Amino acid sequence: MTERYSKLAPLNQEERAAFCIMLCSFFSPMKNAELRQELQLPIEEGVIRPLSLLDFFKWTKLKGSDLWPKMFRIQELVLRLEQKGVLVNAGTNGKGLGLSTCFYFGYERSSLAQKGRLWLGNVLGADYIGYEIKKDLVLITGVTPAGDCAVGTGLLIIPGVVLTCAHVVDDMKIEEQVEIGSRKFKVGKCLSSKNADVGIIFLEEQVAPSLQDIALRSAHSLEEIVIAGYPTIPRGLSPTITLHRGEICGRVENTMDGCPLELFSAIARPGNSGGPVVGLDGRIVGIVTRSLERPREEADPMVPLPFFSAVPADVIQEEFENLTEGLQLPWEAYQ
Repeated sequence: MTERYSKLAPLNQEERAAFCIMLCSFFSPMKNAELRQELQLPIEEGVIRPLSLLDFFKWTKLKGSDLWPKMFRIQELVLRLEQKGVLVNAGTNGKGLGLSTCFYFGYERSSLAQKGRLWLGNVLGADYIGYEIKKDLVLITGVTPAGDCAVGTGLLIIPGVVLTCAHVVDDMKIEEQVEIGSRKFKVGKCLSSKNADVGIIFLEEQVAPSLQDIALRSAHSLEEIVIAGYPTIPRGLSPTITLHRGEICGRVENTMDGCPLELFSAIARPGNSGGPVVGLDGRIVGIVTRSLERPREEADPMVPLPFFSAVPADVIQEEFENLTEGLQLPWEAYQ
């Protein structure tokens, strides 16, 4: 049977991100003259003539990467980039059936966002953010005072430092090692705040996060978020990362614990504690802390449903600085 030329299989997350970056680079006005020269297209001094999608496929083949078989999937990415304003439609050049549209890349990013590609989450969606955030997710295991096995989640936030919840640090004796991906790292000092549910685990090795553009920011009401963690799974034989999508429901400023809480709609379970709550731009807006629920009362027509809550990013930043005597977490200031 002859294999068809077109590759119709969905792109994996790495391909989606790589092709998006490639497209943005190709359509950058700063590279216009250089690329037109390589494509042997006319160059007018002082004038930028936009390149088309057809030019993109010709150029990649010229560079040794034949992307024509993946044309339809790449066109899907171009549409997403255009819808989000990352690529700007610059008209057509009148040739190349379905590929004659020209584009400019003029999407401005903050200095932090330029360090990586988490910003593509706004284009590629929650599944992409989940794929990226898993790279720095930390599995924390230990034993409770009663002798039960316990698990929590953390995030490698800066070199050698894991952010998690205070109750993850305080409610179990943490094992000598934590796991990040398939690698294990020895645990050093652990700290926990008495004012908010914020904990810190220092690793003995100064391992750097895979995501160089990781940062915190304040949450926005009804924004879409992703939570990631290691909840315990019945009948599961090994820890498994789970991802849930939801939205920010609101912020409770006054609580019985004296600490504000961010409410979200995604479902969190035991083991999710300390895991990141991530916006689609890749920014950390909180860490999962606890569910808020009450027993059913006689007057209740149905079983009360719990609220799920997170320690807000601004509280994390303040408590982190207090615990570490001035050490700061990266904060998205949009500079």
